[in-house]
Amino acid sequence: MISWNLLKKLQQKVNFTEREVVIADYILNHCEEVLKMTTRQLANETYTSATIIVRFVRKLGYQGFNDFKIHLLTDLKENSYQEIEVEKKESLISIVNKVSSLHEKVLLETKNRLSIDDLEKIQQAIKNVDQINIFALDANASIGEYVYHNIMQAGKLSNVYQ
Repeated sequence: MISWNLLKKLQQKVNFTEREVVIADYILNHCEEVLKMTTRQLANETYTSATIIVRFVRKLGYQGFNDFKIHLLTDLKENSYQEIEVEKKESLISIVNKVSSLHEKVLLETKNRLSIDDLEKIQQAIKNVDQINIFALDANASIGEYVYHNIMQAGKLSNVYQ
């Protein structure tokens, strides 16, 4: 496993050639899109070649482009919630603000990932079943109970199993 954060490596550009700087800048500015790209697509966007992309990710210490994308995704997920960590001597107001920020981020992320088509498919699936069973552990069981009550209010049978 790579020892230090991929995003930091891309930002610091240590020992990068001019082409590699262009590639790193593109990745940093288009992280989400890069996760869905092939080496050829990234090469087209950075005016390089697929071979240069492969050499670049190997220089960073990855087996190949897919390995690189997995680590990029991991880093993006870790960094998106890093500023929400609570420290020992933090004020109550600061903690409340961080929890509120986390709540907003989660809602926005959920909204951005759901499409109208997805919601219509979910709605149709719920209409087509007689009963909905929820399996959950720990804190998710509380969420399951909340969902259970909402499903029951909508007129569907439901159970929560822990």
